[in-house]
Amino acid sequence: MHIALHESDLPDYWEIGRVCTCRWGSKVVLVFVTYIAFSATGVVSHRFL
Repeated sequence: MHIALHESDLPDYWEIGRVCTCRWGSKVVLVFVTYIAFSATGVVSHRFL
């Protein structure tokens, strides 16, 4: 079963991806930075306490 991908469909997917990136990108970065910060804090406290 072959699904043809027309050029007219591509901008729609691109727009959805761009909107999702704008909407969720900052939250993902925030969670990632927070995770790194907690990991670093855990390593430091484990090493010095």
